[in-house]
Amino acid sequence: MHLTTLVENTSRSDDLASQHGLSLYLESHSKRILFDMGQDDTFYQNANKLGVDISQVDYAILSHGHYDHCGGLQTFLKHNTRAPIFLGSGSDKPLYSERPEKYRYIGLDETLIDACPERFSWVEGSRDVTPWIHLTSKFGRADPRPESNRGNYIKEEGEYLPDPFAHEILCIMEETDGMILLTGCGHSGILNMVTAAQDSFPDLPIKAVIGGFHLLRESRREVERIAKRLSESGCGRVITGHCTGQEATQIMKYFLGDRLDILYSGFTTEI
Repeated sequence: MHLTTLVENTSRSDDLASQHGLSLYLESHSKRILFDMGQDDTFYQNANKLGVDISQVDYAILSHGHYDHCGGLQTFLKHNTRAPIFLGSGSDKPLYSERPEKYRYIGLDETLIDACPERFSWVEGSRDVTPWIHLTSKFGRADPRPESNRGNYIKEEGEYLPDPFAHEILCIMEETDGMILLTGCGHSGILNMVTAAQDSFPDLPIKAVIGGFHLLRESRREVERIAKRLSESGCGRVITGHCTGQEATQIMKYFLGDRLDILYSGFTTEI
């Protein structure tokens, strides 16, 4: 599989923009997959500079309903008229973050779904995109969810309730020599998500876990525990960034060494 990072929090090139967000482009089995779309049209602008033709994407997947992952949806719909867009059931609900003395809307633009509902395929539980691309929102709770989830809310019947992240999905891509896991933020707990993949495909080793892990508020001890568990679970590579946080990433690097890579706009690799 070939991975190109279209948008990430950081960039190492003056030609490629960065923003608080994530967008990954993948090529596997002769198909083109877009995983998340960042905040706006930045993913598209960077894609053009990287030689990625968004109009030719075969499948689009939105990891969850937050603006920094699905804010580029309008741009994608404008420039790609054929790819189905997969997203977790409930991603279109009113999602908020808490700021001092107020709540801020951080969900997707529902009018885009209303305008072309035929483009969207909803994931409730588990769903196969192809025989080798699997999506699931079914995660256990054996491991704690990130402390950084505090401050994320869903509005129901006029009340702001803690977001259970039932709309978050994990993408599992099967290849002949193992599976690749894609997560946008890991709100459900990256270890819970890894366990869900292993339970579904116990005979497949994990080639790579890619995405954000939402570890900005975790203690050093907790980050070390997660890094050790990822190592023990046999993850061939861990490629992370976005909401994992620089400090947590460096702690994980100590335990994972060369098995860990850091995402940035323009980062590309073969897996």
